[in-house]
Amino acid sequence: MNKLKQNKLLSAVLTVIVGVLFIIYKAQVISVAMTVVGAILIVMAIVDIINRDYPSAIVKGVLGVLVIALGWTFVSLALYVIGALFLLFGLLELFRVLQAKGYGKGKVRVLSFLQPILVVVAAAFLIFNQGGALTWAFVISGVFLIVNGALALVEILRS
Repeated sequence: MNKLKQNKLLSAVLTVIVGVLFIIYKAQVISVAMTVVGAILIVMAIVDIINRDYPSAIVKGVLGVLVIALGWTFVSLALYVIGALFLLFGLLELFRVLQAKGYGKGKVRVLSFLQPILVVVAAAFLIFNQGGALTWAFVISGVFLIVNGALALVEILRS
C-alpha cells in the first residue's frame, strides 16, 4: 500500500472515530477542546517565558486561563449571537415571502414559508435551549462525519 493510500485510509478511519465521539460525547467535546486549547496556550506562554518574550507570554497565559475558566461563557455568547442573526434572517425572509405577490400557489406557496419558519425555530433553539441545540448539532455532525469516513473507506477499498 503506497503512502498516499495509507494517509487516505488513516484519514477515513479518524473521520469515523471523530464522528462516533461526537455522537457519544456531544457537547462535552467543546469542554475538552477548550481545555486542550487553554493548556496549549499556557504551554506556549511558558515557552515564551523561557525565551524571554514576556509580553507574548503574558497574553498567551492570560488567554489560556480565560479559555479554560470562561470557555462556556464564550460559547454561550456565540450561540446567542448566532441565534439572534438566525432570528433576524428568518423574520426578514418570512416578511419577504409574505409581501411577494404571485409567489406561487398551493403547495409552492406553503413550501415558500417552510425555510423561514425552520430558521426561526432553529434560532429559538439556539437562544432558549442551547444545550439541546448543541446536542443535536453534534449528533448531526457526527452522523455526517461517519458517512463521510465510510464513503472514503469504500473508495479506498475499491481502488
